[in-house]
Amino acid sequence: MVQFSEVTGHAKDVGEVETDLAMSMSGMVLHSSSDIMKGNTIGVYQARIEPRMIGNWVMKISWKGPDAEGQADVQVTVNQ
Repeated sequence: MVQFSEVTGHAKDVGEVETDLAMSMSGMVLHSSSDIMKGNTIGVYQARIEPRMIGNWVMKISWKGPDAEGQADVQVTVNQ
């Protein structure tokens, strides 16, 4: 689950949200499947990731809406 909110703490619909799941490996980057969908609550999105292997991944979340756009990286560790 990914949740967006105003500085005041109120939930915020940020518009279009996309994800990219990647793992850096000696001289190359491995990409894997990720998807994000708007939930039933304002500002809440459901992320689905399918990492291809055990290790440390980075899920890049980017958003673009009428008020703002931006991106953030979230560290994801896959053990099994």
